[in-house]
Amino acid sequence: MSSHSNEERNEQSQHPHLQRGMVVIDTTLPDTAEALARAATIAVAGDMDLDAFMHTAFSAYLAANPRMREEMENHHALAYLEALRQRGVLPVA
Repeated sequence: MSSHSNEERNEQSQHPHLQRGMVVIDTTLPDTAEALARAATIAVAGDMDLDAFMHTAFSAYLAANPRMREEMENHHALAYLEALRQRGVLPVA
């Protein structure tokens, strides 16, 4: 059972931020863009190449958005099955 009351949940949903444990994360677009810019600056300063940065950022996005990860996995699985059907490995029903 959730430790938040309905009133607390309604209060949180009216504000543009998320609470993760004790950390409050602002989700307004300018703050999000600023956070991404800071991450890019840190990556460049640490000599991280672009592919590694993009892979890490995309992995973090999918970790924060399980629904998107599930949709992508489903799409990939369907595409794989279709490729098998096209090659004649998997029969068409």
